[in-house]
Amino acid sequence: KAEQEQGYIIGTGSSLAPVLYTYYGSTVNLYSGNLTATKQVAQAGVLAVANDQHDKYEVPQNDHATVFNMYGGRIYGGKVDKNGGNIASFHGGTFNMYGGEISGGTAGQAGGNIVVASANSDTENMVLNIYGGVIKDGTAGTDGGNIYGGSNSEVHIYGGTVADGTALGNGGNISMITDALTMEGGTVSGGQANAGGNIYVPAEQTTNLVLDGGTVTGGKSQTHG
Repeated sequence: KAEQEQGYIIGTGSSLAPVLYTYYGSTVNLYSGNLTATKQVAQAGVLAVANDQHDKYEVPQNDHATVFNMYGGRIYGGKVDKNGGNIASFHGGTFNMYGGEISGGTAGQAGGNIVVASANSDTENMVLNIYGGVIKDGTAGTDGGNIYGGSNSEVHIYGGTVADGTALGNGGNISMITDALTMEGGTVSGGQANAGGNIYVPAEQTTNLVLDGGTVTGGKSQTHG
């Protein structure tokens, strides 16, 4: 359930992704406006991007990939008990950010603003591509103040800004536990966490970490990094 008010779409429901759930081959483009929610939900406080038919775990062909393209606008203020304060991308969904702002999400567990993860290894990897825009001011009760990359996920940063995230666990801005984290441009800054003020990648994991450009600066941690 969602309500629209003068450039705003405000989710008022109490279920997963109260504003928008995109799935099974859909493509959504956001150019302007504001997406937010008024109630705390379990996961995906504002938006979910998935590549299945809800809970059926049916895997579509590659030419039916679910894609959300963000060129502008603002997604903000989501609150969840578990993961993905503003956005959850799972079961093969792809989120491309070219502009706009994602901010102020709060997660009781991981991914204050965004979580990309899936327990279903049969799907394509979940992918977050950041080309521009700002992701900021996310808060996580465990890991990934702004972004949490869980199982079967990839995060690629080519531009834009990821800033001022806070995690009570690890990775003030980004926590990545599997697959790939690449950075070729953009800025990651001002994160605060127990370990990995800006970026946290556990030594025991198999994450392919590539830092080939951009700036990482100003992070604060209680223990390491």
